[in-house]
Formats: sequence, C-alpha cells, structure tokens
Amino acid sequence: MKIKNESEYINEDFSRQSFAEQEIIGVEFTKCNFDYTDLNEISTNACLFKECGFTQTSFNGSSHNKSAFLNCRFIGSNLFKASFENCKMTGSTFETVNLLGINILEGDWSYVNLRNSDLKGINFNKARLTEIDLSGSNLDKADLRDADLTRAILSKTSLSGANLRGAKVEGIDFKNVSIRGAKIDIFQAILIAESYGGKVE
Repeated sequence: MKIKNESEYINEDFSRQSFAEQEIIGVEFTKCNFDYTDLNEISTNACLFKECGFTQTSFNGSSHNKSAFLNCRFIGSNLFKASFENCKMTGSTFETVNLLGINILEGDWSYVNLRNSDLKGINFNKARLTEIDLSGSNLDKADLRDADLTRAILSKTSLSGANLRGAKVEGIDFKNVSIRGAKIDIFQAILIAESYGGKVE
C-alpha cells in the first residue's frame, strides 16, 4: 500500500504493513493505527499525526521535517537513528522506546512523557521542553543549551555532565536531580540554590 500525499486519513488501520522508504508530504492522520508497522527510512514533511498509535513500530533511519505527532503513543517502538527536525511532539508518550542515535533539531517537545528513558548525549539544543516529564531518565552529557525546560519534571533524573547553559529552568525542583559536572550559568545556579531552600541576596 502507498500513502497518497496531500491527503487525509481518519481511523485508518495501517498496522502490520510496510511503508519503508516512502516520502510522505502534507498528509494528515487522525486516530490511525500504525502498530507493528515498518516505517524504516520513511521521510515525512509537514505531516500531522494526531492521537495515533505506534506500538512496536519501526522508525529506523526515518526523517521527519516540520511534522507534528500530537498526543501519540509510542510503545516499544524503535527510533534508532531517527531524525526530527523542527517537529512538534506535544503531549506524546514514549514507553520502552529505543532512542539510540536519535537526532533532534529544535522543535516543540512540551508535555511529552519520556519517563525512564535512556537519553544519554541527546541534543535538545534550543528545543521547547515545557513541562516535559523526564523523571527517572538518563540525560548524562545531554546538550540542553538554550532549551526551554520551564516546569520540567526531573525527579530522579541524571544530568551529569550535561550542558544547561542558557536553558530556562524556572519552576524545576532540583532536589532529586543529579547535576554532577553539569555546565550551568549564574542564573541557573541561583535557581538551583533556591530549590534547596537557599536565599540568594
């Protein structure tokens, strides 16, 4: 089956099919099912996926440019070396997903659930991460420069060696966050001290 560009699909079942290496442009998918589907090396451009399911879906080597995945569920999916450039992922959930080698260029990852994820060395430079849930995740040596982490949930998150300079960190509770060796700026140091009950005068 081939997906028709510049079209719209609602409540379609694409499960257990293969769309590998297809180029998908300007397509809107609403409440569609992509469970156990082969999306390896596909390319999406300006596509919208709304409330779609991706259980055990393979995205290996896929690339996505200015596409949106809103309130989607990725469960056990493989995103090895997938690329997301200026994409909007708002409200999506990632559970037991392989994110090794994932490439992220800016974009909006607000309200995304990435709990307990291995994100070591990930590049979230300049990405919008407002109220993202990263609790229990490994972000050691991550690049978070100039990212918007306002009110992000970082309970039991490791940021050892991460670069946070220029990132917005207002509203974050740092008490259960490992920031050993992390690069921070003066303003962030003040907010971290205040989260521990310190008073900066």
